[in-house]
Amino acid sequence: MGVALAVLVLGSILFGYLAKDLFVGFGTTAWLGVLSQLPETTGAQLQGEFLPLQQKLLPLYGTVVAVGLLLLAEVIAAPQVSQYYRQPFTRATYRFLVSK
Repeated sequence: MGVALAVLVLGSILFGYLAKDLFVGFGTTAWLGVLSQLPETTGAQLQGEFLPLQQKLLPLYGTVVAVGLLLLAEVIAAPQVSQYYRQPFTRATYRFLVSK
């Protein structure tokens, strides 16, 4: 099952890389009737197309840092978290939400 998912992931990444300009590239008409293209916003859209690579990758960097901090907090605060889950109120809340 993992091999099939890996093939699908690689295929979707490759197709997205090859067909990006078809759907969201510079000057495409694919979304012409769907997205608003007011004269005030067209300049911002054009500027966003030509941003430096480091600025385009900022969301990826933020995601990697956030996941790293969460994993670090999980390792450091594991005893406190397990004590929290053993409290009666937490167990009752969990059971209540699961039964819905």
